[in-house]
Amino acid sequence: MVPTLVADLIRNMVLVLSVSVFYEFGYGVFRYRRAVSPILLGLLFGTVGLVIMAYPMQLLPGVVFDARSVLVGIEALQFGVVPTLLTAAVLVAYRLFEGGAGAAMGVAVILSVAVVGLLWRRFRPARRIRFTWLASLAFGFAIHVVMLLCILLLPAATRLDVLRQIALPVLTLYPLTTMLLNELLMRQKDRVESRDWILNSLARYKYMFEGNAAVMLVVEPETGRILGANPAATVFYGWTQDELLAMNIDRINTHTTEEIREEMRRSVNEGRHSFRFQHRLKDGSVRDVEVFGGPVRVHGHVELHSIVHDISPQVEALRAQ
Repeated sequence: MVPTLVADLIRNMVLVLSVSVFYEFGYGVFRYRRAVSPILLGLLFGTVGLVIMAYPMQLLPGVVFDARSVLVGIEALQFGVVPTLLTAAVLVAYRLFEGGAGAAMGVAVILSVAVVGLLWRRFRPARRIRFTWLASLAFGFAIHVVMLLCILLLPAATRLDVLRQIALPVLTLYPLTTMLLNELLMRQKDRVESRDWILNSLARYKYMFEGNAAVMLVVEPETGRILGANPAATVFYGWTQDELLAMNIDRINTHTTEEIREEMRRSVNEGRHSFRFQHRLKDGSVRDVEVFGGPVRVHGHVELHSIVHDISPQVEALRAQ
């Protein structure tokens, strides 16, 4: 009986850990539909919970054990009230449908573990600091002590027998599973949140660069090649964006190549932020410009990001005096 019980427990552990795979796969949907993501999370965990409950350990007729406690506890801890309540409702309905002598205990396990997980999420010390593996293990032990207390809802004649068979495996393997699932989900949440941060930063940069009314250029300091030009630059210089990106800054700047390279070198080494040049436009005219900017490191390479301000009217006014 004991080897079979341990094998069933391990199978349940593998099933519950699979939720991390589905979470990673489904996050693309959650990320773009944040308004409904708690509902989708609840449905995801509820579906995995139904699969887990379909392969239980049956100790006595109508008395079954599975890893739903791990699933519900971690969901409450990591994702909060709405998805947890939805998952709990799905699993409670299924357990009542199954019926049997352990139905009351099964429902109590789902609800009590959900409550403990939500309270732990709300009141644990320094809850904003990343969980340690030891804290995850302690949480797993706590929810499974609560699970064992629910055995009191079984008929009196079966309580001790069930407790004797299940207590040691539940208090050893299930807290470990809880710790593993919590660690996996935390790492995945960190990864997808970092990915979101990067995507949002790129979107903000793209908006600031392409939507800005100021003329902006990005130049490779080693070669002078133009790496980026915003729409305002195409309007100012008269060349299309593709034409600008095929150019070297020497084509625009009227200084000698040596002078331009020296200014870019000083910008990279000294972090200079203001220059005065004359820039040539497509129609052949020359404009006095003041360039504001400096070096930015991108993927290990230095680029010069510049804002070009036309100061020809001020220069002409000074010359006329």
